[in-house]
Amino acid sequence: MFRKFWSLLLSLFLTVSISFAVISVARIVINSFDKWSDTEPAELTEIGSPYKFDYDSLTSIQKHTYNEILKNIYSMPEKIEIPETDRDGLEEVFNALLADNPDLYFLKGIQSIENYGFRTFCRMKYSMTKDEYREAQSKIDEVCRKVISGLTDTDNQWQTELEIHDYIVENCEYEFVKEEGYKYSTAYSALVTGVTACEGYSKAAKMLFDLVGIESMTVGGESVDSSGETVGHMWNIVKIDGEYYHLDCTWDDPVPSEDSSDVELMNELLLNMKSYDFFNLSDEMIKETHVPDGEYVECTATQGNYYIKTEKYYDLYNGETEEKILRHVSDALPDGEGCVMFVFGNKEAYEKAVLELGTRGTLNRFFERKGKETGKKFVKNNLWHNPEELTVTVVIEYN
Repeated sequence: MFRKFWSLLLSLFLTVSISFAVISVARIVINSFDKWSDTEPAELTEIGSPYKFDYDSLTSIQKHTYNEILKNIYSMPEKIEIPETDRDGLEEVFNALLADNPDLYFLKGIQSIENYGFRTFCRMKYSMTKDEYREAQSKIDEVCRKVISGLTDTDNQWQTELEIHDYIVENCEYEFVKEEGYKYSTAYSALVTGVTACEGYSKAAKMLFDLVGIESMTVGGESVDSSGETVGHMWNIVKIDGEYYHLDCTWDDPVPSEDSSDVELMNELLLNMKSYDFFNLSDEMIKETHVPDGEYVECTATQGNYYIKTEKYYDLYNGETEEKILRHVSDALPDGEGCVMFVFGNKEAYEKAVLELGTRGTLNRFFERKGKETGKKFVKNNLWHNPEELTVTVVIEYN
């Protein structure tokens, strides 16, 4: 009797094992001939962002997964059918979707992968309900319309990039709380709440660039501060007038200093000063402070750099340089600008600028002349300089 029992048990075990094997083989066979496996997917430029850099880094099956999610996700369904995949593969797709499409700010994460027979489905986590999403989208559309309508010349890519950069820097405040990281990491947080982290700055920039037809991408990696400390970071690469550049709106947003001997004055000037230190840098110019996680397009051009384009970058200091610097300062007076910064390409030119403008009194004599012309009195000896960054800043302050 025991023999019969064990024989039956063994037979049952073999039957179940064979069944699972047959199902697994069938799944492999069916998936190899399914609607996704034998076709190369086309990028969906009409949905989401028209410029999808991270999409190109995916495998063919991952691209199908990306497309299936993108085609369905805006209705916030409970589940979406996708090609068979594992968690790691789906995570790569999810990260690519968020990097490429800043309008997916309502998409929070992956909930599960589920198999039903020979079909695979994914469930996503949403950060808001459908009603909340409709309200959020209405708010973000309103902001985007306001920004776009305020652009002076959308045919001029460099000027348009500058104005979008300025809007984001002027209307965003940096904040990041690790426990609530997602709250500070979307285009919505940057454009609507105005309180955001680097990811929000970069995604907001990409969203606005998408709307005006400027190709851009978000870049994940690490930033390196002056002490050598590294931290996770995100910025942009933009294509302006046919050339690619690095753009970091986060690092161009001034933050108060706690180290200055005259903190109050410095912070007031700093917070009212427009910074363009990370506006259109080449790979060479940014390599000391920004390290991308992966491979991106090469950025070799320099002519679109803010200081080079506006003639505030100099490789030498001579009479012509001095004339340009004083003209820039003169042009800043009617606009009420608090300071004007200049960048030098080498230590020799920088030191000569400090000597001539500061020590030898060229700047003070300039302000004396302007005082007589305008009837205003300017504070003298207002030249700040940074030997590490080779920058000279003329501070415009009235008595």
